[in-house]
Amino acid sequence: MAKHGRREYWARLVAELEAGASVADVAKRHQVKEGTLKWWRTQIRREIREGGRLLPVVQRSEPGVQARGAAAIEIRVGSLSLHVEPGTDERYVAALLSAVRNAC
Repeated sequence: MAKHGRREYWARLVAELEAGASVADVAKRHQVKEGTLKWWRTQIRREIREGGRLLPVVQRSEPGVQARGAAAIEIRVGSLSLHVEPGTDERYVAALLSAVRNAC
């Protein structure tokens, strides 16, 4: 079993859990202890509540399309997808995501 101490590594694993994967499956696939993964999930969720965390970002673009200036983003929480336009107040987005998380 490999030791991992980097927060970013664990954040990626927790993101898999938040997307619907089971603790057992993620732990087995990454060869980590389920208890350690659960501990990190708790820590990262605490950071979310306190408002101090970075989200993993995946950039996707259509073939042949070049980005110009600010672009809208899509935030996926489980099966829910939120479309956020440039200039949207980040406090509003954070409150919206918090409400969605609490409703799930």
